[in-house]
Amino acid sequence: MSEPTDPIDPFPTRAQPPVSPFPPLEEPVSADPPSDWIDGANAHDLPTRENALVALGRFAFPPAPPIG
Repeated sequence: MSEPTDPIDPFPTRAQPPVSPFPPLEEPVSADPPSDWIDGANAHDLPTRENALVALGRFAFPPAPPIG
């Protein structure tokens, strides 16, 4: 049995530069896209959900009917 003269390359690197399966982009894409952030936005102004435990308590123990 003969010894191979060239070791087997586990990562083929024959194409210089490597051929990409994707077509080239028409225009270069900037690294940082323009921001769509609203300067006056405040996350604390958003509506919040009711506490799940409070909702469960209201479902499990509904208020008593009005007396009258």
